[in-house]
Amino acid sequence: MSGRASDLSGDLGRWQRRIFWTVWVTYFAYYLCRYNVPVANAQLRETFSWSKTQIGWVFSGLTLAYAVGQFVNGQLADRFGGRAIASLGVLGSVLMNVAVFILVLALTCLIWRARPETEAVDSRTQRL
Repeated sequence: MSGRASDLSGDLGRWQRRIFWTVWVTYFAYYLCRYNVPVANAQLRETFSWSKTQIGWVFSGLTLAYAVGQFVNGQLADRFGGRAIASLGVLGSVLMNVAVFILVLALTCLIWRARPETEAVDSRTQRL
């Protein structure tokens, strides 16, 4: 009987570690994807000439969307199960962040590619 109890104890420990790491990675992924916008605060304000009030409205909108999502996702989790909804949420969040990265990278490459032609025209104009 003692051998069976230790096998069950070992299985329980493995499941506890597996669940802990799954929850930790999920939590980390959600917050990594959610908190990347405030890091760009100064750059967004400079690029779009936004005031502190305007950037505050942007961040307030993001917070409001997050809060509404909590209610909607809670209802979905009750209906379809927390594991499925959390997995879908993490996957969607990561995919959207990767999509934004690819879009920004593509736009940056297009702008960078167009830049030398503009500089060449400017330098020829300055010599005249």
